[in-house]
Amino acid sequence: MRAVSVEDLQPGMVLARTLTNEDMVVVLSSGTVITKAHITRLTFLNIPLVYIKDDDDLKASYISMPLPRQRENAFAAAYEAVSRDAAGVFDAIRRGDFPREKARSLVAGSLAPLAKNSGAIDYLYDLNQLTGDVSAHSLRVSILSGVMAKWMHMDAAETGDLMLAGFLHDIGKTRFDQRLLGKDVERLQGDDLEAYIKHTVDGYHILASAEGVSEGVKLAAMQHHERMDGSGFPFNCMGPDIHEYARIIAVADIYDNMTAERQGYVKKTPFA
Repeated sequence: MRAVSVEDLQPGMVLARTLTNEDMVVVLSSGTVITKAHITRLTFLNIPLVYIKDDDDLKASYISMPLPRQRENAFAAAYEAVSRDAAGVFDAIRRGDFPREKARSLVAGSLAPLAKNSGAIDYLYDLNQLTGDVSAHSLRVSILSGVMAKWMHMDAAETGDLMLAGFLHDIGKTRFDQRLLGKDVERLQGDDLEAYIKHTVDGYHILASAEGVSEGVKLAAMQHHERMDGSGFPFNCMGPDIHEYARIIAVADIYDNMTAERQGYVKKTPFA
């Protein structure tokens, strides 16, 4: 074990001691494989140095796992592959077809394993993100929802249903003017704002006509812009009337928009 200044940290190093802040809240746990996002976070916190494992420590720990860069590359490759399938699903929806089983299979077979990856949030942050692409945004929201489901100890069935809801939450955007994609909703006015709001109701109607889709998935499409204090849309629902899926997806949706590249906007770090 050796002390290393944060400015000298390199992705791939392994943390030897758990790191806590002044309130004794864990910032990073022992055994964490350092990524670029971790280094940014530690710099933001003004942490001068950390302890990392040296070669002897790593050998003694019998670490038999792919190298960090290999894991990151594997995640990126899997994400790129599933992105093409997701784009196909949304193209079909735009044509008036809803390939429900393909969407469900994509979530269970490809997105669920990505959500279980311990580096999912860091890897998503490092990937190039374009919020104007509905299918890519939906992929990330689905994965992020799966990560939160893991934190909340949801069972496998409920996690799968929540991730399907995350993947389909913006399905209503397949029906509106594509020039609205990527726009800041807070700056929309008049007919543009009404058209944007309508995507939540359109999403519910698309899913309502599909067999085998749970009410939670349907309500997530309609309620993911509702807010606990009643300030959201389309119906100004308040806390108890907002489905749990919609609440979780609302957090994932906002987080993804905050940490994504957009014209005229500097993305925030996961820690910020």
